[in-house]
Amino acid sequence: MESQESKIFNYSKQAKKVAFICMGLGVLGIVLSIVLPDMSANHYSRFWSNLLLNTYYFAGIAITGLFFLAAHQLGYGGWHVLFKRVPLAMSRYLFVIFGLVVLITAGLLLDWHNLYGHWAHPHEVAYADTGMAEADRIVVSKSPFLNKTMFAVIVPGFFLMWALFSSAFTKRMTFIKSFKEYNQSKYLSALFILVFAVSMSVLSWMFIMSLDPHWYSTLFGWYNFASYTVAGFAFMILILLYLKSKGSYPHLDENHLHDLGKYLFGFSVFYTYLWFSQFLLIWYANIPEATVWYTKRMAEPIFEFLFFFTFLINFALPLLVLMRRDSKRKFKVLGFVAVMMVFGHYLDFYGMVMLEPNAVVEHHDDHHGEDHDDHHGDHNTDNGDHDSEEVALLSVAEVEQGDDAHHGDDGHAEEGHTDEAHGGDHEDYHGEASEEAMGHDEHHAEDHGHGDNHGDGHHAEEPATTHAGLGFVELFIFLGFLGSFLFVTFRALDRQDLENVEDPFLKESKHHHI
Repeated sequence: MESQESKIFNYSKQAKKVAFICMGLGVLGIVLSIVLPDMSANHYSRFWSNLLLNTYYFAGIAITGLFFLAAHQLGYGGWHVLFKRVPLAMSRYLFVIFGLVVLITAGLLLDWHNLYGHWAHPHEVAYADTGMAEADRIVVSKSPFLNKTMFAVIVPGFFLMWALFSSAFTKRMTFIKSFKEYNQSKYLSALFILVFAVSMSVLSWMFIMSLDPHWYSTLFGWYNFASYTVAGFAFMILILLYLKSKGSYPHLDENHLHDLGKYLFGFSVFYTYLWFSQFLLIWYANIPEATVWYTKRMAEPIFEFLFFFTFLINFALPLLVLMRRDSKRKFKVLGFVAVMMVFGHYLDFYGMVMLEPNAVVEHHDDHHGEDHDDHHGDHNTDNGDHDSEEVALLSVAEVEQGDDAHHGDDGHAEEGHTDEAHGGDHEDYHGEASEEAMGHDEHHAEDHGHGDNHGDGHHAEEPATTHAGLGFVELFIFLGFLGSFLFVTFRALDRQDLENVEDPFLKESKHHHI
């Protein structure tokens, strides 16, 4: 008979050391993101963008554990009972996530960052069709939902609910001793599924999609869900493989991991279906307000590369490798695919988050800026020291729809378009950095036949540049989150009996065979 000790997991000092090293690298990445000179003029966007990216990504991984348990509980599943403590332990990281979300929300309320500057501080912009300055129509139309008060209530509120569900699941499901307790846990699972179905969509809109409030996708919530769920199953597989290697799960075998491998494969296909559906609908409709989200990214080499690379790594790799039955039963092969999915879907979220708040644009020379002094003097009265700099925010949607006005007699219609695209620059409310702006679409102005010369004979903006790069800063901050996630997860499992011997479905789970 196997000893009880063989089912106990001891979080070793060596494993803790690795986690602390990763967290130390994360701190170093945060410091670098703050002190780098090219970011100081952009409200430390690189730091805040990485914080937002990793917070949301690891929140999705943690909540996948609860979704996995709730779905099987409602479906009368029993094969997973052997290792159910692992997804429960993963969900404990939601308390850390809640603290980080509060920090991001405080940054929004106190103007510490410009992540949501497009809608948090709407500006008056000049419209060519009226010739008058008025508030950004798109942003104003969404202001009942996209405003600081709603964000401060809804976003931390939903993340707090996720964290409280983690506590409730841990208390209710860790030591189920009878079928009565098992049936009672179904009410909790049903309530979670209901809350999760609503919250996961709303959070994706407010937390991620609102980075560009002029764009929206009806598939965005499901697309986000599919992406971080794949990463969540990948982490679950890797943690179980590690525990198995340490002898803490003597009854865990290739049958359990095979089923998890099928989830990894199935959700990868589901993710690709949503990825392609979102792109295809926007592509064939060819509505400028929708295509701008993709065209802006295609104008930046790193985002264009990631667009195709993430498709290959997140679909082609699991499809070709995990389609075979034996691949899902080989621990090394399954582990390799799981590692690639963790990084692949991190890059997927990178493409969603990092472009908007990190973008800057090269400006006109002084001569060109002087020609616009009068216009900017009225529009940006609090920025008199920067009259020689033009705020350039040109949308593909406005370029295609306002061709005639763009070449109007007054020579200033371009200004109306440039301000309209994203509701003005962050300069208007921070007064520090008028060089910050989303100028990616200046490329598109040339592509749509507006050339280098405008109605007033001046040259167009210089090509846009971006500081959103994949470097040591991003790597270190990701490793910091990874280390803290593993530390919290393994601390929740430390010195615990990983098998609940009184669970009515444990015997079925131990003898699971497919």
